[in-house]
Amino acid sequence: MNEFKEFGTFTYKQELRDRFRSGDLVEQWANQYPQLFDEKTISHARNQAEFGFHFVEWLSAILVWHSTGYLSLGGYFYPSRTKQNEVLHKLLPKPECKLIENCMEYHSQPPDWLFYAPDYTDWFFCEIKGPGDQLKNTQKKYFSKIAEVTGKEIYLLTLEDM
Repeated sequence: MNEFKEFGTFTYKQELRDRFRSGDLVEQWANQYPQLFDEKTISHARNQAEFGFHFVEWLSAILVWHSTGYLSLGGYFYPSRTKQNEVLHKLLPKPECKLIENCMEYHSQPPDWLFYAPDYTDWFFCEIKGPGDQLKNTQKKYFSKIAEVTGKEIYLLTLEDM
């Protein structure tokens, strides 16, 4: 099985990223997509958007939701993220959850998003790569292990500046 599958490459205008960095788009998207972003995710974006963080992840969550209807789950591997942990354990069997929760053994975080059907009948992991970003060797090894254990391909979604 090929562990990595292209979800697609999408382009955006720099003005969109600038609006996100200003905080304006963070608030708009938080209000427009409450099913995708919880308070913790919104708080992180509010505090870090000005430094250029979270834009590609948020945009990808919106693109996947519009493409598939799947909900997004970020930060699902942090023990302090109770809701995300509950969803992770609802979707994946215990051995797969343990592999995700013990990610530091692989010197890598799990893929950026866990996307799942609202009725919990299907799910997939997706790594997001923005301009100039590539899969690191530690990610390739860890993601291959995740694909092997779960029997599911890891999707890659690429975002590029126009």
